[in-house]
Amino acid sequence: MLRVGFEKAVSLIIVVFFLVQLNLAQSMDKNAQALFKAVQSKEVSEVKKYLKKVSNPSDLRNESGATLLHVLFWSSNYIWGDKENQILNMLLDSGCDVNAKTEKYDATVLSAAIPHVEAMKVLVARGASVKEGTLLINAAFSKCLPCIEFLVENGVDVDQKNTYGETALVVAVKYNDPYKQSLPIVQYLVSKGANIHATSDKGETLMDLAIKNNNYEVKEYLKSLNIGTNYDHTKKPEKRCPTCEGSGWAGENREVWQTCSWCNGKGRIVRDRNHVGADMTIKTHTEYDCNNCKGKGKIFLRYENVKCRTCEGKGFIRQ
Repeated sequence: MLRVGFEKAVSLIIVVFFLVQLNLAQSMDKNAQALFKAVQSKEVSEVKKYLKKVSNPSDLRNESGATLLHVLFWSSNYIWGDKENQILNMLLDSGCDVNAKTEKYDATVLSAAIPHVEAMKVLVARGASVKEGTLLINAAFSKCLPCIEFLVENGVDVDQKNTYGETALVVAVKYNDPYKQSLPIVQYLVSKGANIHATSDKGETLMDLAIKNNNYEVKEYLKSLNIGTNYDHTKKPEKRCPTCEGSGWAGENREVWQTCSWCNGKGRIVRDRNHVGADMTIKTHTEYDCNNCKGKGKIFLRYENVKCRTCEGKGFIRQ
């Protein structure tokens, strides 16, 4: 009789232990979600609160495979102030890895920090490596001269190439420049010894790209360097697009959505389970709206500019 009672007590203790562990895991998951939300919304007090409730912040990843540091930078856009600095230092003090990469595309924390050069300085001071990835290419694409200067001063090769074999100098000239930020970047890279004869993946020279993108300031500067073209641009003269006035944008935004990874874009979660008993197997079927996307099947990411339909985003049209 005593033995039976002891066995029941042990079984009850085991059940209680697993229930406690399950509740603890669920609580940790909720705390992690709350921490990501607080970082994204820049709520300093909430970040401080939930950092104390998670055991290892450096191991946390959101549904996109990004760390807390990635989320901090990607949600900051072009705004970086005291709140962002406070959260950055709190995350670093809690042990977040400055060299972490996203699970998809292997994006480093430093690449996410562009164009926030002051934040990049903090990360490098904390041990972030400037040798990982193609940081100079990313900075040139973002037209961030302070970031480019910082990276070059810290030993990044001015002729660093991306997967298409293009250097930062090519990338700085290759894309539309409505705010005229390319010229000082080109001048700086050239002053640091960048290869002025580098070409795009299609064999276009810097002059070809400047003409193609209607970048008159860069074109005049390249003339002083005696850089020629690989293409004959005289047969089809170009003029500034009258619709977008050379900016390449239509003056409107569109929503960018991502397929929900929880429900694979279906908007609903389906669970078919087999419950095996002593004498029978019971099959259950449950179906409910996906909590991640609220039944939409997709998640809103951001707004992005719509290209001008007249010039297809080039800023110029052929006559």
